[in-house]
Amino acid sequence: VEGKLVDDSLHASSTIRVHAGIHQIAGLNSLQQVLLLVGGENNGEQAESSSDSPSLDATVIASTASSDTTRTKSTFNLPFQSMEVVLENNTNLRLTGCTIRYSTDGSELSIDCYGGMWVDDTPLSLDSRWTLDLVALELVLDLLPSQEEYEGDFFYSTNSDGDIPIETENQPDIPTEKENQPDDMPVRIDLSLDVLQKIYCGMQAIMPQCKDAKAIAEQTMDQYTQPSSSSAPWSMRSTRHVAFRFTGQSDTWVEIVAESPKLNQSSFECRSIDVNSNSGFAIHVPQVSTDGDGCILVEYRIAINVDSIDTLNKLKDMLNDIKDIIGDGDESGSGLPFAISLAGLDITLKEPQASTVHISRISGSGTEWSIGLLQVHDVGDVSLDASSLQVTLDAHKTTIFVEKIKRLSYNKLDYLATPIDGISLVIENNDTLFVACTDVTVKYPEQALTTKKENKSSQEESFTFPVTFHLTVEHLRTESSTMGHIDLEGVNFWVRPTAELIMVDLYLKSIKAKVP
Repeated sequence: VEGKLVDDSLHASSTIRVHAGIHQIAGLNSLQQVLLLVGGENNGEQAESSSDSPSLDATVIASTASSDTTRTKSTFNLPFQSMEVVLENNTNLRLTGCTIRYSTDGSELSIDCYGGMWVDDTPLSLDSRWTLDLVALELVLDLLPSQEEYEGDFFYSTNSDGDIPIETENQPDIPTEKENQPDDMPVRIDLSLDVLQKIYCGMQAIMPQCKDAKAIAEQTMDQYTQPSSSSAPWSMRSTRHVAFRFTGQSDTWVEIVAESPKLNQSSFECRSIDVNSNSGFAIHVPQVSTDGDGCILVEYRIAINVDSIDTLNKLKDMLNDIKDIIGDGDESGSGLPFAISLAGLDITLKEPQASTVHISRISGSGTEWSIGLLQVHDVGDVSLDASSLQVTLDAHKTTIFVEKIKRLSYNKLDYLATPIDGISLVIENNDTLFVACTDVTVKYPEQALTTKKENKSSQEESFTFPVTFHLTVEHLRTESSTMGHIDLEGVNFWVRPTAELIMVDLYLKSIKAKVP
């Protein structure tokens, strides 16, 4: 702790700086429990029951918890210029304009910060209020309040008639809320790739120690009190919009704006979520809620708009940059640890041609997911309608079973004579696609024989096949009114791209043809 807690200047000049380590974390955890313990209702009983073990002075504890009606709580408001955490890699996380609030009956222990959050000399969040409630175990995000909320804020205050409150002039330099702020003015958090790397590398060394530090603190406190059950999980909420912007390389940024989010270990609620990017990407998620089983519900359809394929490539590059810092995450392929149920997704791609994808009734958790209906329109000149999809996600393999494909068309021409039942698709290592089905009947459209693409370039275009493709069909029938029909049994078709060529292999058990 540096500086004077109360001095003769107009502002608090003190700083609390904590170096993140197992003993420092354990000490702060113990201090929190001590402060809340003193004001507890059963402290006297706890002191008596633990008299055989090393304990706090039972007289002191009992007197603190006395039921004397003439004694009332006292509240301390301790101003600090900043509160800092120094990570293992010497990254400094700093909250400025802070006040610690503590009531001696244990009803309040909180940290209010009004001056912003910083990572070294880079601002992470300004013009916002961060409140850490150590009693309710809650983080509250809000905009700066009006000046009136600070009136009557004392260094030491009490509602007892016998004590005289001492007003302090040593409050932190507190900015005030801007006049005429719109209701949707967000609490802003800005994070760059460099700052993410500093925080993540510093936190990596701390996270394994936090659990051990908590155990040390609980073991210490158990000497003075009866062991308590595990504490409730932390939560976060805001009555405002919360805007999180991440900036990657080449000045590409993605901003996520959540309206009135509430988050804890088992639930998430939000009035809406909007995602935007300067690369031409936008998502609107309507109201999000959680059911009794912890499943996240979105009852209305989610809209996704993408300007071009180049947009997706830029976002992919940004994700790869993040992966380079934090890794690929779960190598076991266990997927999301919670269940999700979505009404549907409506995806629109503007270029190189107008394309849409509609996905309905999405639900699942972990590695198992189901889709009620998939409709693709003009994606690479391909359109299809498929129903009842089951998806299994593994670390290096994705398996998709499609109960039925009702329609399949290319260049707006339908090619299926009858629906295809029971199609299995397997994607391995993102570079190999296996497709297997039993019975397929293709009706070759007559227009395909005569129709040519308008405005087709006279210059021959190069074609690159993106993945290795393997198709197996037990029975394949092609039909044409002018060319007759062909029945193929045991189709085994391979396409293998190489650096310069595309290798094609076709194996058949039998072939029968009938020509008009």
